[in-house]
Amino acid sequence: HQERDIFRRTLLMVPATCDAAWSPRYEDVLRALLADERVEVDTQDLLGKTALWWACHKGLTDMARLLLLEGKADPTVAASGGVTPLTAAERGQHKDCVQLLEVQPRGGVRHHTPLRL
Repeated sequence: HQERDIFRRTLLMVPATCDAAWSPRYEDVLRALLADERVEVDTQDLLGKTALWWACHKGLTDMARLLLLEGKADPTVAASGGVTPLTAAERGQHKDCVQLLEVQPRGGVRHHTPLRL
């Protein structure tokens, strides 16, 4: 069971949903959370957004990389309205996040987007 706020956000989502800049302190906390087997990396908030979605929406490439590589986050989990982390990164013109997500294999398929930033 994960603690959540009134918007059903988990601790994994905090670095991307607050206005503070990404810092090594957040990275240490995120690594500790991802090491805990009770933490479900793809938990969705009230709008269906995951920690990976929030990281990509905000352009936090380091956070997204940790979630994908250490947390095994699923980049295909879409928020309400079908918006995936890749789409959120594209809309925000976060080129590094887009490039990171494009090379994530899912089911043996690499994702590519026609968007050129």
